[in-house]
Amino acid sequence: MTAGRQTVRTVDCGGRTVTYTLTRKRVKNLNLRVRPDGSVAVSAAQRVPAGCVDDFVRAKSPLIFRALDRMTAEKPPPRRYLTGEAVWYLGRPRRLEVERGRKAQGTVEGGYPPSGGPGPGGPGQPGAGLWPGLGRAVPPGI
Repeated sequence: MTAGRQTVRTVDCGGRTVTYTLTRKRVKNLNLRVRPDGSVAVSAAQRVPAGCVDDFVRAKSPLIFRALDRMTAEKPPPRRYLTGEAVWYLGRPRRLEVERGRKAQGTVEGGYPPSGGPGPGGPGQPGAGLWPGLGRAVPPGI
């Protein structure tokens, strides 16, 4: 199934406007998507009049505005990793110790180190302690 023609439309929804991209496709239903970048897209069959699509968008405007407000809500600041900070590791809180070095690495007090365990290269080798293909730490014996 190939994408059809696209048009950009604007609908007034009680004081707020929704600008959306209407794509004509071979679909059975009207499909509404609010994308992570904040754009709104609707796909509809050729036989559905544009006015019906506008009415559909107006009817779904509370859902659209709720999704857009959630996306633009203030996000927490990026996490800073500081010595002494508690981090959850393998289901338990651990004290973090941060050291300056050439490579990004660290240890967790009372837990398994991120390297030196079983892994593709063996203890002390690059990738050691990581589950092959997943890039996450695994406890010894697995």
